[in-house]
Amino acid sequence: RMGQIVKKKPKDMESAMTELLTDADTFTLELDHNLSVQEKANMIGSLLLLDYMFFERDTDAFAFDDSGISINCFNCFCYGCICPCSCECTDDSPGDD
Repeated sequence: RMGQIVKKKPKDMESAMTELLTDADTFTLELDHNLSVQEKANMIGSLLLLDYMFFERDTDAFAFDDSGISINCFNCFCYGCICPCSCECTDDSPGDD
């Protein structure tokens, strides 16, 4: 085992509401003390890449526009691609153009 990612629990009500109502979470990376500097740098780089790929994307959980609402439930990683699983509710009523 080279390291472990641990989710920190909220320490107060404000932190709990932030986690509940946004996509913000707090994690720590616990590294093995016997790792070389290069291995530690690789672990930190991998953690930042995973965070960017799954959590820092431009697709928000909810998106609103003139055509309706889009809800992104989760992202699935499949064969090197990130596939969002989302639901869309569109307004198909005739407009006043």
